[in-house]
Amino acid sequence: RVSMGHVFSIPIVRVSDLADTLKRLSNDFGITTYASVIDVDADLILEDLPKGHVVVVNNNKDDKSGDDASGGGGNGWCCVMGNEGNGISKKVNQACNYRIRIDMSDGVDSLSVPIATGILLHGLRERE
Repeated sequence: RVSMGHVFSIPIVRVSDLADTLKRLSNDFGITTYASVIDVDADLILEDLPKGHVVVVNNNKDDKSGDDASGGGGNGWCCVMGNEGNGISKKVNQACNYRIRIDMSDGVDSLSVPIATGILLHGLRERE
């Protein structure tokens, strides 16, 4: 009951081409986009991002310095979650600025999407 009504304050949209929309969010509006992945070679590990230091868009994936504490140059961020069976499509994954994962204990290879979503959204928000 605590969360009742919060869904009405969160921007939710439906688009016909998610990869194209993610590129536009980044290029046209300066919004940092994150693809949530379980890959060990992800660009970022959530727990390694210092607080007050969400990575900003600089169109250089090799530079993870993040010189703006607000994320996306003050324009916000977007985190894409995949399904539990297939994750995020390659096209959508490549459209995002960064691939981010949650560091997990040995022997744990994945989390349910709702749990991972909660951890990532809280973690990114905490690091703005």
